[in-house]
Amino acid sequence: MSYSNFHTHCSYCDGLGQPEEYVRQAIQYGFAAIGFSSHAPLPDSYCWTLKDAELKEYCHTVRSLGVKYSKAIQVYLGLEIDYIPGTVGKNSDEFRACNLDYTIGSVHFAVDDQTGRYFNWVESEDSYIWILKHVFRGDIRAFVGGYYKSMPNMVREKKPDIIGHFDIIKKNNLSGNYFCEGDDWYKQEVRDTLKEIALSGCIVEASTAGMARGCMNDLYPSMWILRECRERNIPIILNSDAHTPKELNANFELAVKRLNAVGYFEQSVLSDGTWKQVELTAAGAKSGQTGQNH
Repeated sequence: MSYSNFHTHCSYCDGLGQPEEYVRQAIQYGFAAIGFSSHAPLPDSYCWTLKDAELKEYCHTVRSLGVKYSKAIQVYLGLEIDYIPGTVGKNSDEFRACNLDYTIGSVHFAVDDQTGRYFNWVESEDSYIWILKHVFRGDIRAFVGGYYKSMPNMVREKKPDIIGHFDIIKKNNLSGNYFCEGDDWYKQEVRDTLKEIALSGCIVEASTAGMARGCMNDLYPSMWILRECRERNIPIILNSDAHTPKELNANFELAVKRLNAVGYFEQSVLSDGTWKQVELTAAGAKSGQTGQNH
């Protein structure tokens, strides 16, 4: 079984290392493909996103690497595009001009309905606490519910190919100080969201990012959510959200075992420019048919 990684951040946004370093590392790891997904530019300036002036250069660089290393690996051009109501999206003119191979849709921002301002709550627990207090008036169910309701809206309005780190809302809740994943209201928010995703045909990312950075011993999404995804036949893709070349395959072997445990023996990947189902099995695991188009 060959691995791939389609959630990759390099020096063009908040990753460390030039794009070519990632390609060479992916070849060393024996990858079948690598996809670049720098954070797309946003209307406001952020240090972790691509700058508008660099978007064309980024696209040219990735395409050039695809040509240079075409005999060794498939290289794909993507963007991770944040969903913020009323702002840029997959079909914005500047992104259509890039002729992207794929997009990852992610939710990193909460919107204050009273002011229309949006706030990034993923960066730190301090920002998470501030937003909970000042935007949601201390109502964690409104905060979490707003996050999960954003994804169906994103799917309807912008429809990415891949939904990034589905339950990243848990990132600053590892101690369980703010909510419990076992609560009925939380599970219902997740299930309602997955119903919409299942109808959309979007791929849900199984991400090792939290494990790769040593902040949790769990995937995005949690195992029980992956079981819910499997019951709904939602396709998945294994990614690491790599911010360094060495992270490209971070914890993949463990992740595959966990995915097999909930019934996933295939994943969706781009191969020869088409989304296909390919084998995803740990040693000794049984798999189903492979190679079917998604």
